[in-house]
Amino acid sequence: MQSVLDEMNVRPHKALSDLGGATGMRLLEAIVGGQHDPAALARLRDPHCRCSAEELQEELTGFYQPHLVEQLASWLRQYQGTLAEIARMDGTIERELEKLAPQGREELAARLKADTHKLPDGKHAPRFNTAAYVEAITDRDPTLLPGVGPYLALALLAELGYDMSKWPTEKHFGAHLTLAPQHKISGGKVLASRTRAGTHPAAVFFRQAAACVIQQGNSALAAFYFRLAPRLGKGKALTALAYKLARLHYHLMKEGRAYVEVGLQAYEEKYRLRLVRRLQRQADQLGYELQPRPA
Repeated sequence: MQSVLDEMNVRPHKALSDLGGATGMRLLEAIVGGQHDPAALARLRDPHCRCSAEELQEELTGFYQPHLVEQLASWLRQYQGTLAEIARMDGTIERELEKLAPQGREELAARLKADTHKLPDGKHAPRFNTAAYVEAITDRDPTLLPGVGPYLALALLAELGYDMSKWPTEKHFGAHLTLAPQHKISGGKVLASRTRAGTHPAAVFFRQAAACVIQQGNSALAAFYFRLAPRLGKGKALTALAYKLARLHYHLMKEGRAYVEVGLQAYEEKYRLRLVRRLQRQADQLGYELQPRPA
């Protein structure tokens, strides 16, 4: 649609942040319906638009050639059809989730109505409460984990289910996801510790959650990433954080173990104490005594 508009020298997508938003769709439907007056089109602008009516009117001044308007109408019908198909599939998913929930229909409806989870973000995200359905089905709330939102919780349920007994330990779970390091040892020496080749779909979701944790910062998990990144590189540090999140998800779903945020300062203090203990052991092995520096 933007390509056809460019051919007509009409560029509302330069003034609007999203041509598929409320203002953009009103403009497209009006243009296809025969309204080509820039001033009249600019009045369709939503009051919350960042651009002014004058800026929008300038971008709507062009050459509305009939054959290009017809092409635009064709693309618009296809786009609206795609949106309708997405909505239909969302309805199908919601009906399947209702079947998986152990509660009765009335009890489930009451639980969903009282739920306080926020709806998934994103223009094409499901319009139903995905996190509430996941909690109703599993009796666990994955959105309590850092970086895991409502839609990601549903995606993890779809990929992994909620029966963690398939994996005896968290390391088996991480290896299945291709997130756990695979140590190659010869003669007691670690030759390599790369992750297994391939990418599990759920591993992508945990990496997305890890990226959210890094972006938010000011947490123990973010500090873990920032400690590893200079030594391992950002890619490997991100994978290590994703593996840590995967283990937290495993214990949450298997044992109901909730994640407790200790905070950035507490993590740094714990790491400092661990470093001091290691230096103390090395000093003892060499016959030295470790002393703090005088204040």
